[in-house]
Amino acid sequence: MEYLIFNESSIITHMCSKDREEVPLLNKIDPNNSPVEIWCRELENEMIETLKDLIYKSVINYSEIPRKQWVRTWYTQLVLNGSQVHWTKETEEAIHQNKLSDYWTKTNNQIMDLVELIRLKLSKLEKKSISPLIVQGVHERDIIKKLTDSHITTIFEYEWVSQLRF
Repeated sequence: MEYLIFNESSIITHMCSKDREEVPLLNKIDPNNSPVEIWCRELENEMIETLKDLIYKSVINYSEIPRKQWVRTWYTQLVLNGSQVHWTKETEEAIHQNKLSDYWTKTNNQIMDLVELIRLKLSKLEKKSISPLIVQGVHERDIIKKLTDSHITTIFEYEWVSQLRF
């Protein structure tokens, strides 16, 4: 958080990143007539609760709407976090179902979708969200390729995992 947004009554309503990404708090914080130690602790707790709620909602929403829309719907850090949550889940499923090569194709298509998306007229904030997601996607795709080439069939192949270099 870079700074806070207050309403006309000096109530804290939003936290804001250095990139000017405004995140509304679940519950407003009233710093008026309260010692700074009290309202700062309340603010900290509210920020944590707000982010937990948003992370949960964004991860659930990932499966409900097209990924290209999802990427543009949620805040940058939620997109990066939620994407990794689903990549991990989907990678495990692909290993269990012996479909890593199919999943490699899917991850490659997701990267191409993001490249197509970033070529559109986007805000600076949207570009700042999508660009690292492309880099993350390339790393994830490369890991899937290594898993595929190593003929991994279970998530418990510790010997192989310990030799993996990222």
